[in-house]
Amino acid sequence: WRFAPASKVQPLGNRWTAPDFVDADWPQGKSPVGHGEPEIAKRGGTTAGVKGQPLVFRRDFNVSPDLLSQKSVTFRLSVASDDSATVFLNGAVVDQDPAPDHEFTYWNREVDLKQQQLKPGRNVIAALVKNLPQSSDVYFDAELSALIPIPPKKIAALVGKAGPYKPGPLPNDKLPATLAIDKQARTVSLPCV
Repeated sequence: WRFAPASKVQPLGNRWTAPDFVDADWPQGKSPVGHGEPEIAKRGGTTAGVKGQPLVFRRDFNVSPDLLSQKSVTFRLSVASDDSATVFLNGAVVDQDPAPDHEFTYWNREVDLKQQQLKPGRNVIAALVKNLPQSSDVYFDAELSALIPIPPKKIAALVGKAGPYKPGPLPNDKLPATLAIDKQARTVSLPCV
């Protein structure tokens, strides 16, 4: 991530969130980025020397046209911040934390993005993380993932050959292959040994 004190971009309005904004002179670090939280060192993150003021962050990433052409792919943005964060994708707000102040958790916010919000090739995530002058810490981390469902025909092929799972001791060469999909919880479970 590239990061800087928010005061550096304040005169620019939101132009710093645009993909064509030049941030080459900003410090660069590995997330999580911030200070005052032991989790930063624990996760191998970067300590920011800026204290008691809001920070802005930018990171670019590429999306392949093949990935965007898949109809069922879901893109999920996960954000951990202290204090609250406003997150932009290619210059447009995609998440605004409603809480003015909170501690970070993994994850404070998870947002599903529409495919139309991304473009083939280079994209930019930008974030403003609020921080009060008397604050002892600031923290930011984010993750963008592409969730691609397994087509029903492939699931049937995987499950159909092995038959249903039956509890009990199994020989090492006969592993169970019953796939359980819980759409509500967004989980896929496969009993195995």
